[in-house]
Amino acid sequence: MKKEDFKPLDGSWADIFHKYAAQRLADGSCERAWCNLRLYCDTYNWQCAECDDRLWIASFESGYIFFPLGELPGVELLAERLQEFAAICGKNIICGDIPCNYPELFPEAEKCFEFEFDAGDCDYIYDLAHLHSFSGSKLRKRHNQVRQFEREYEGRFITESISANLLPEVTAMAAIASCGYWQSDSGMEEKLAIAQLEKLWDSADMPLDGVLIRVDGKVAGFSIFSAMNNDMADVHFEKADRSLIGCGAKLTAVLTEYLLQKNYRFMNREQDLNIEGLRRAKLALDPDRMCKRLNTEIFLPYC
Repeated sequence: MKKEDFKPLDGSWADIFHKYAAQRLADGSCERAWCNLRLYCDTYNWQCAECDDRLWIASFESGYIFFPLGELPGVELLAERLQEFAAICGKNIICGDIPCNYPELFPEAEKCFEFEFDAGDCDYIYDLAHLHSFSGSKLRKRHNQVRQFEREYEGRFITESISANLLPEVTAMAAIASCGYWQSDSGMEEKLAIAQLEKLWDSADMPLDGVLIRVDGKVAGFSIFSAMNNDMADVHFEKADRSLIGCGAKLTAVLTEYLLQKNYRFMNREQDLNIEGLRRAKLALDPDRMCKRLNTEIFLPYC
C-alpha cells in the first residue's frame, strides 16, 4: 500500500463503495455509511484505495484508517497494511470501526493488536415499530410529551418533508439551536458537515431525506437521514427547539412515522460521544440494540 494508491473520496467512488460495503453495513455501523463519509469529507479529507480486493478509507492528516470494507482480512494481511499506512503517515495511527467479533473470529489477532472499546462510540439502533407503538414503560414519558406538544400547539404546527429549497431555513435553525455546541471540537465537525448539505443534497449518489416541524410558520425542528441498508435509516442531524413543550418527542414521532411509510424497520441514531445528556436522551428512546466497534493503535516502529 502506497500513498499514491489513495485518491480523494468523491461521488465517483459510490459504485465501488457499495460493492464492498454490501456485506459489511448490515451490522448497522454508521461510521462508514456513504453519506456520512461524504458529509464529513471536507473535515477529514477522506482518501480511498482499492487493495487486496477490499476498499480502504483513510485520513492522512488524522492518522486514521478504517477497517477495510469487503471480506474480513486475516490478521497477517491487516497487520501488514496497517504498518504500511503508519509508515506513509510517519506517525502512530488508529485503525477504527473494527467489528466487535473480529478477535473472536481471529483469536491470533490479540497477539498482534491491543483492541480498545469505548462505550461512547456505540451506535444506538431502534426498532421503528416499537417506537411507533410507544409500547413499554420506557416510552410512556415520550408518549406523554408528544400529546403535550399536540395539545399546546394544536392548529399551529405542520410537518413537511425536506427538499433542497428548504435547506437555508434548516441550516439557519441548526445554527441557532447549536450555537453553544458548535464551539466544541465535535460540534465544529457537525457545523462543517451541515454546511455541506446544500452542495450535496441533490447529488445522484447522496440519498438524503428528512422531515421538519413548523410552529407558527417557523422551523421548530428537523431530522435528516439517509439509507444505510435496505431496512435501516441513519439519522445524521436532528435539532429541535427545546423551548417548545415536547418538540423533540414530537419530532421523533414524526420521523418514525415517515420512516415506516418508506418501509424502513430500524433507525440508527449514532453515538452519544460520552456526552451524558445525549446518552440519557438516546437511552430514553429504548434502543433495540447497540452497534459496538473496536479500535487499535499502531505504533512506529511497528513490532
